[in-house]
Amino acid sequence: MTIDQLITEVRAQRNLPPPTMRRAIRQAAGVSMPRLAGALGVSTPTLHHWEIGTRNPRPAHAIAYNEALRALHGEPIA
Repeated sequence: MTIDQLITEVRAQRNLPPPTMRRAIRQAAGVSMPRLAGALGVSTPTLHHWEIGTRNPRPAHAIAYNEALRALHGEPIA
């Protein structure tokens, strides 16, 4: 792992919205939990845990999840 990869992963985890906002963003975009979970390559129960705050995504999933939430919310992805 390079330092750039490490920094990207840490930023993705730090920049995730709060759990309640994660669900709100997904629902406002009209995306079902199974659909988003499938796109992220995780199970629906895993996504559910991320949305209620009992678990947080691992670094690689945090990057994809953060990008998905930002896109669903209409924010540019840096």
